[in-house]
Amino acid sequence: MGNFLKVGLVSALVATIINLIVYVLFRVAQGNTIELIGDNRGALYILTITFITFLASILGAVLYGFIAKQTNKVTIIYVTIAIVLAILSSVASQLLLIEEYRGMAHILHVIVPVVSIWFLSKTKQN
Repeated sequence: MGNFLKVGLVSALVATIINLIVYVLFRVAQGNTIELIGDNRGALYILTITFITFLASILGAVLYGFIAKQTNKVTIIYVTIAIVLAILSSVASQLLLIEEYRGMAHILHVIVPVVSIWFLSKTKQN
């Protein structure tokens, strides 16, 4: 499990950097300010994106490690779960976020599982 957590940390770092770049690009393209944190629950901020991306990546690594101990078909099972969760989180963003953040949220919801799948599928199973 330790190897999967290490890879999960690298995946979390890479996904976070990509997501923050996407956030900054979207905010600048829309002519809006880049905010570290705020109190609007329907908005996205640097700290919330960082926290959620790290959390999702680490939980994904734990899940991948758990599945790897149960079966040899870990990648296909993990990809299926990741796709379903990405779709559900994108649907939730349609309901929870204000309109200016929805398009960006869909992209962010794709980046995390893609990066996670890419890194974890290359991990050697012990």
